[in-house]
Amino acid sequence: MALSFDVEVAPTPAVRRLRALAAILCAAGFVHAGWLAGSPLGPLAAILGLAAGWLAWRYGGRSLARGHLWVDDAGGARWSPGAPGAPRWADSDTAPRSSASAAPATEAGVARPVRIERWWATESLVWIRLGVAGERRGRDLVLARSGCDAARWRSLATWLAWLGRGGA
Repeated sequence: MALSFDVEVAPTPAVRRLRALAAILCAAGFVHAGWLAGSPLGPLAAILGLAAGWLAWRYGGRSLARGHLWVDDAGGARWSPGAPGAPRWADSDTAPRSSASAAPATEAGVARPVRIERWWATESLVWIRLGVAGERRGRDLVLARSGCDAARWRSLATWLAWLGRGGA
């Protein structure tokens, strides 16, 4: 089974809406808790909730990964952070994307091998936690179905199912 494909990763409108709803839910939960508390600490909880919602909105977008994910024929993944764009290859500009020997490169440098630490998929959304060698913190990729064409979405779903079974 050939698993090779590539996906540009950038926050789509659906992912940005999800981020906004999470920040609103955070703030609303704290405000509601403050209202229910009824004690002198209630207004403090409401104010903290509004501040937490604002912080979630302000800084939550920084963790939304942007870049390019490549998967080769063997199911190995490579990640190149930065602005998504047409991939270039380190070997040549004409190397096929399915070639496992050719390392993709972008403006930010050569893509690095990654390991998939966790993943979760629904019908229209995929979350993947990548572990990049040399980095303490993993990268979270959130992909919406509306951001991929049908063939890439099927390839992504097939690859994740293959990972769930443990590969070959």
